[in-house]
Amino acid sequence: AGHNIFCSLWESEFFEREGYSAARIYNYCLQAQKEYDLTFGLVKSEDTSLGMEGEAGNSLELHQPYVLAIRKGLDFPHFREIADYIIEFDEFSGLYHTVRQVDFDDIVKKSRSQRRHLGDENIADYLVA
Repeated sequence: AGHNIFCSLWESEFFEREGYSAARIYNYCLQAQKEYDLTFGLVKSEDTSLGMEGEAGNSLELHQPYVLAIRKGLDFPHFREIADYIIEFDEFSGLYHTVRQVDFDDIVKKSRSQRRHLGDENIADYLVA
């Protein structure tokens, strides 16, 4: 029983191939997001974009769980505040390993009132068996 997870990063080759402008990418993502069960946001540096803000806000409007993957040491309280689940990472290789083990089906099933922080101490609660 898989769920559809939206992350605009996964569409980057498509956007490049089709020559999408930043505005067109933004509009495409906000429309496409409606078809998904969960939004996955990635914050890897101090730089954020209008698209990241839009996707995060749209997840609230759509009542979608919002999973935030954020590099350790970055603050971004707005993203952290609205995130249902947070994965902190040092390097992309560690993030990749963690994401492959997370049970996103379980995250979709849980309510917003059961927010969790997916750090080293309790990530086992959400790993795929």
